[in-house]
Amino acid sequence: DSDIRTALWAIAVVTYRLLCGARPFEAEDFPSLCFTILQGEYSPPSTFDPAWPPALDQWFARCFHLEPEGRFSSAYEAVHQLQLALAPLGDHQPAGAPPVEDDEPDWEDQKTRPR
Repeated sequence: DSDIRTALWAIAVVTYRLLCGARPFEAEDFPSLCFTILQGEYSPPSTFDPAWPPALDQWFARCFHLEPEGRFSSAYEAVHQLQLALAPLGDHQPAGAPPVEDDEPDWEDQKTRPR
């Protein structure tokens, strides 16, 4: 059953990629990617740059919570908490993400591909 919490999870994936320059969930093939996502295994943003505040790590932990009930229940709440998490930075921007390269997997080469 999907609701706003599913959409917010997807938005968090994009936000993570923009801030960290990496995908939160990595795997060699699509089945392995599904397994990794279901395990909830990802590196907190502070592992890429210690200047990111701990509240940002907590924001992603909540967004990527395995159970939808543990995630933000509204877009307003998610955005508000993200603003609070980033507030300690002020005008300072951590070195953050390297440029994102187009390294998307070629699902045509996979036996199993998303539909």
